[in-house]
Amino acid sequence: MNSEHLSCESCSLKSNNLFQCVKPKFLQDVSISKETKFYKKGSCIFKAGDEATHFFCIRSGHVRTFKSNHGGREQTFLIKSEGDWVGCRDVIIDNQYNYTAICMDDVVVCSIPKQQMQALNSEPNFQAEMIKEMAKSWRDSEERIYSLGTKQIHSKLAEFLLMYYRSNDCQEELTLPITREVIASIIGTTTESVIRALSDFKAREWINLEKNRISFRNIAALTSISELEHNQIVH
Repeated sequence: MNSEHLSCESCSLKSNNLFQCVKPKFLQDVSISKETKFYKKGSCIFKAGDEATHFFCIRSGHVRTFKSNHGGREQTFLIKSEGDWVGCRDVIIDNQYNYTAICMDDVVVCSIPKQQMQALNSEPNFQAEMIKEMAKSWRDSEERIYSLGTKQIHSKLAEFLLMYYRSNDCQEELTLPITREVIASIIGTTTESVIRALSDFKAREWINLEKNRISFRNIAALTSISELEHNQIVH
């Protein structure tokens, strides 16, 4: 892991997260207090149970958040990418991180101390946007619980693929930096079931999948089987 300092004021990603509403004085304070860190693929940014001393803004790469049980079985929560924050909730409400954050590829993050979050929370505009963001997170959690509890494997897999498609600006061809095992832990099924469902999608020519490259060939068909509304995919 290496580190260097990159200015928050000149960062193009601030328009994609809560920093867009922060006054220049607060943004300058964040820039002074934070540290930019570089992690190799497979590195942990933090582990469940570690002291929650910092939150992290992802500048590049993908970060997977998950928890493991005593038997080592993992439940993946989210795949975070450029502009997303990791560990934010835990520095606000707890002394420890509730999950593990691991790098799925080479990752650059800005590490911001907990004390800076406390200072940001004194700014009314930031507070208002934080409440909106937390409300959105609650709604998304409800949707994931509904999906895990009611949908069949093909529907859950299609939903995951479409959400990944959407989070990458609806590009028709993408790198999928995630194993079949991890996909299974996200949608609550077995690796074997994921492999069979992906093969089925490929046979139907809805996708093409070669190693870690995926091409989306029939978004309408994936949307239909996912039970998502079209506007949930394109907006």
